[in-house]
Amino acid sequence: MNKNLIILVLMLSAIGAGIYFAVLQDKNRDDILLVEQAINNFSQAVSPLEKQFLNNRKFQLANTKTNLPLNKTGQSIEVTTVVGVDRVTLRFSDGDTEVANKTIVLVPFIENSQVRWQCIEGSIILRLRPRDCQLGKKILLSSD
Repeated sequence: MNKNLIILVLMLSAIGAGIYFAVLQDKNRDDILLVEQAINNFSQAVSPLEKQFLNNRKFQLANTKTNLPLNKTGQSIEVTTVVGVDRVTLRFSDGDTEVANKTIVLVPFIENSQVRWQCIEGSIILRLRPRDCQLGKKILLSSD
């Protein structure tokens, strides 16, 4: 009897843990997709910035705002693209997501006469960043 009870408790614990991690993982997937979407939206308009950087090795300061949909709530979150002299910061506004009020920073550099980007910092935790940003890889964003 005790052996059966122990087996039952272990089975229920395994099922409960599986459900918990499935729900947690699903939430993280939405946040990762949100960050990827913000980077993809930025990449659609990156060509003028890249030309400016190739010519001057710096940017003119600018800010733009974009609204991205939040899959789980039907609401949206505002992403502000802040262009500094030598970096671009994607800043997420307040919202029902783990990336709310957080940032990711992209820095350009020139490699083989092309501008490439690298995620160097920001307040978005590593597990919520796209894979290339977690590994610090050089990414090509140009829409050309």
